[in-house]
Amino acid sequence: MHEEDGMSTPQTLLDRLVAARREHRQIDDLSADELPASLDAAYAIADRLVAAMSWRAAGYKVGANTQRAQRMLGLDEPLSGRVLAHSLWSGRATYRTFGQRPDIEAELVLRLARALPDPQAMTDAELRDAIDCVMLGAEINQPSYRDAIALGGAAIVADNGAHAGLLLGRPRPVAQLDSLVGISASLHADGVRIASRSAVDAGVAPLAALRWLANDRARRGSPLCAGEVVATGAIAMGASFQARQRIEVSLDEGVELVIDLSS
Repeated sequence: MHEEDGMSTPQTLLDRLVAARREHRQIDDLSADELPASLDAAYAIADRLVAAMSWRAAGYKVGANTQRAQRMLGLDEPLSGRVLAHSLWSGRATYRTFGQRPDIEAELVLRLARALPDPQAMTDAELRDAIDCVMLGAEINQPSYRDAIALGGAAIVADNGAHAGLLLGRPRPVAQLDSLVGISASLHADGVRIASRSAVDAGVAPLAALRWLANDRARRGSPLCAGEVVATGAIAMGASFQARQRIEVSLDEGVELVIDLSS
């Protein structure tokens, strides 16, 4: 066990996550002793994973922001992970699957115009005014565990929320946010529609997700900063995509994002 900030966190889990990420393989299972004892311990492991991998953060993702998802993962609040600068793309990207099958989620992504050091004191109007733009996004999730859902939310948090990449569409004015939440985002794999749903239908409220994240990051001593992006939660998603598939994501004006999966 490793002591950090007064918390006991499983060093073996950190070591296994680093190895899994570097060697592009999945962890078959975890013992009870390896699981994070709490969400705070899980976020501490995620911080050290980011440092060990020398990743540079460009923002955050919010996950499990519906009650159904939280029940599935044994959580009573959403979870977050860092969006990584080296796997933040625009428009089109090729993603190497390393023989694993990633999940891809269509999301609304917010870019911040200014920092949020004290979000609890902000009204909804002030929070909205802190947003620079809204974009369609496609998040790639590739857990380091073979069965991440069975291991639960804390294990996923320790794995940086299973985040592997984020593809961004064109910037839209914040004034369009209220209408965008009612428009269906669609995922197609090799021309076949896999999923189509709006943020409203998915139960995803981007401003509420931003407020939760801003409060959580401020509480953890790392407030959100100007220029960071925030992926606000899955609208439409597809699971277990395979190499050599082309994934297209659209919102209101045809195909906007394209991900080519390679092996």
